[in-house]
Amino acid sequence: MIIALVICLTLAIVLGPLLMFMPGKGQQRLANLRQKAAQMGLIVQAHRHPAITEEGPWMFYLMPWPSYVNTNKLACWVLLRRNFSHEIHLKGQWDFQAGAPEEAVCQVLKNQLELLPEHITGIESTSEGIGVYWNERGKDSHLALIYAWLDDLVSSLALNTRTQ
Repeated sequence: MIIALVICLTLAIVLGPLLMFMPGKGQQRLANLRQKAAQMGLIVQAHRHPAITEEGPWMFYLMPWPSYVNTNKLACWVLLRRNFSHEIHLKGQWDFQAGAPEEAVCQVLKNQLELLPEHITGIESTSEGIGVYWNERGKDSHLALIYAWLDDLVSSLALNTRTQ
């Protein structure tokens, strides 16, 4: 009886710390989500824009520009969702940081913002592509919505740069 107790206690002491290394359900969901995003062609980066004041982890999901886009012609901009509405903001709650892009880009964004999932708090255009700041809350189906939204936006803006 004592030998069985010692064996069980020894197993618990050895296996206990090892089980702590196993990811929880939430961590597995995020890892699967990020892996799906990478398989779709999105680049996932762990950073948040300094102007985002909400706490919590923020991930940047970036869709690269198509190869035919001359990135030297593109303006970099950041658009953040505010928690209040104002007439100077784009579509009420969206505020440009450090200046707005040209009017053609603003018009494309106005048309696209209504389709954006609510858990997105920022959009950024860089020389690498366009990405969204997402807290990864909500359903996994939001990833498909984000991908479709980014794909449509990148296509529209890439087409816009071709016609200039």
